[in-house]
Amino acid sequence: MVSCVLLKCWLCIFMVRLHTSGVRIHAISSSLLGSATKQMIVITLMIFASFSLAFLIISTGKDHGWVLSSAYRGLLFHDGNGLDNLGLNVHSEDTYNHNDPLMMSTNFVGSTFFNIIVLNLIIAVYSNEYDRVQQQTPQYFLLARAKYCVMCYLSCSLLGWHGPDLQRSVRVASGASAALALTMFWVLPSVNLWIWAVILALSQVAFISSLVQCDWFSMEGVAHSEQQHFVWICHSSDSHDSAFAVKSETFELREEKLSEMKSQVDKWCQGLEKQMGEVDEKLGSIIQKFKARLEPTRKATVMGNFAFATQIFTGGSK
Repeated sequence: MVSCVLLKCWLCIFMVRLHTSGVRIHAISSSLLGSATKQMIVITLMIFASFSLAFLIISTGKDHGWVLSSAYRGLLFHDGNGLDNLGLNVHSEDTYNHNDPLMMSTNFVGSTFFNIIVLNLIIAVYSNEYDRVQQQTPQYFLLARAKYCVMCYLSCSLLGWHGPDLQRSVRVASGASAALALTMFWVLPSVNLWIWAVILALSQVAFISSLVQCDWFSMEGVAHSEQQHFVWICHSSDSHDSAFAVKSETFELREEKLSEMKSQVDKWCQGLEKQMGEVDEKLGSIIQKFKARLEPTRKATVMGNFAFATQIFTGGSK
């Protein structure tokens, strides 16, 4: 009975993830089921099992459940009674002197290792997983809604469409069966209660199945009307501000980073153009200097060639 109540309560809490007010449940559950978190939990259990075995070996003659409970309380929660039971009892000098030195040293190492290293590592790994999954929360939200709609409809579609008359008959019969089961539960308490419980459950299933009966859908893939139909998945208008806030924030942050990168690239381009202009000026000045140095040499060469040609011409005329 207690297990059923706990499971139903957890199921109701988990179902809140399908509403816009419970979108963060997707991030919490996905972070708990992440690969890094599961690996860290497995490592923690292995370390706890090693220290527990050490305590069981040292405390021979004591009840194993008592030792494991004390290790659980002392190592994971740093509980005072658990630490006292495992060799760290310091309430008085006499009790301290009666502590087992090997048990005390093992408990000291284990409690220090768990409370300083292991627990902080678990918190860090979970925080990292939560930050990573939080950006994908809107996608998880839409996927969970679509998956639940499909599963709910397919699980309740037990009766095919055979006309509105059969649908009304099933609804009336299921309502009468539920009323009979509830009435007989109080009228005939001596009869086995499981009979009325089964009748009530069957009537609920039949009533829900009659609610999803229609002529446009069939489990075989062809509707009774033999017409093509399409499924539209929508969300309410208030989902944008709550469920998709992370997406909008991410988009704004991305746009801001893109604008910063664009401004930085523009600055680099302006600096590059300025440097290229300076290089062009220096090359122009160097070319002018070369031209200035080569101009006398070119003139002297031209004059020498002219004199040589003149000399040849005069010598040939003689």
